[in-house]
Amino acid sequence: MRIRSQLVLMTVAVLAPVLLATSFAIEKIRDDAREAVVRGLQETVRATALTIDRDVQGSLSALKALGNSENLDVRDFGKFYQQAAALDQLPDVWTLLLDHTGSQVLNTLVPYGTPLPPAVELERVTEVIADQKPLVTDLSVEPLSSKMFTTIYVPAVAAARSPQPLEGLVSAVET
Repeated sequence: MRIRSQLVLMTVAVLAPVLLATSFAIEKIRDDAREAVVRGLQETVRATALTIDRDVQGSLSALKALGNSENLDVRDFGKFYQQAAALDQLPDVWTLLLDHTGSQVLNTLVPYGTPLPPAVELERVTEVIADQKPLVTDLSVEPLSSKMFTTIYVPAVAAARSPQPLEGLVSAVET
């Protein structure tokens, strides 16, 4: 065997394990980096879920308090609008008062007395009035603002003569 052939074989014998070890090391680094990214995303998702839960619980508490308003009992919707607007966190959280048909009585996103869109989601309104329990929805688009939001329906206890659900909207994403 010639020297040249022996040198090639020796070079291959030395470089093959080095190249193999290098490829394993690179793959291990990529796997570790991928796992770190996944862990980071999981932590972000967990933190976001906790923030959303906190916001929904805060809105639910505010809506329950509004549902006991004396202004609802005496049907003074102008004063009720002022109470609801004071609790809102515009532009991300606002309040609607619906009648038993699902039509908006007031919406704190717009000035009191502004013409409001027709009734939607009658099934949910009927469910909240019948069950007398809060209902939290998935994301959807609000017609007046075109924002993505989660809706919280709460039965208005003070309006027992003619039950009316309160609807709190928590904006999730600006579009």
